[in-house]
Amino acid sequence: MLAYHSVIKEAYRAALADWAVKEIDGRGNDGAIIRHTASLASIWTNDAISEKNVIEVLKSFQ
Repeated sequence: MLAYHSVIKEAYRAALADWAVKEIDGRGNDGAIIRHTASLASIWTNDAISEKNVIEVLKSFQ
């Protein structure tokens, strides 16, 4: 998954922006950021990116 660090990071930014809009609208969205990040990264890479992969990559940037 190291090859997909940048894709996962960009997918996280996109998911976070979407999450922020939904929070502003007042719709519940708990726990969706990681799931949405994995989905977006999977689509963009045409490979299976799991929530576990997303968490590992995000922890590596801290």
